[in-house]
Amino acid sequence: MVINTGNTQNHVLTLALNVLRGRAADSPNLILAGAAIAILPPLVVFILGQRFFVESVASSGVKG
Repeated sequence: MVINTGNTQNHVLTLALNVLRGRAADSPNLILAGAAIAILPPLVVFILGQRFFVESVASSGVKG
């Protein structure tokens, strides 16, 4: 993904957290809140699809 220098509205999540770290250096609670919000979507996807992950791992094991 390419980010142009003038493209300030659409950042990659990691870049947005890095910019937030620079702007809110004196308040770490904002940085931690941003990191917590960034973790939520993958966590929800994993919780909803955990059954499929476990079935995939169990069926790909060596049988003997």
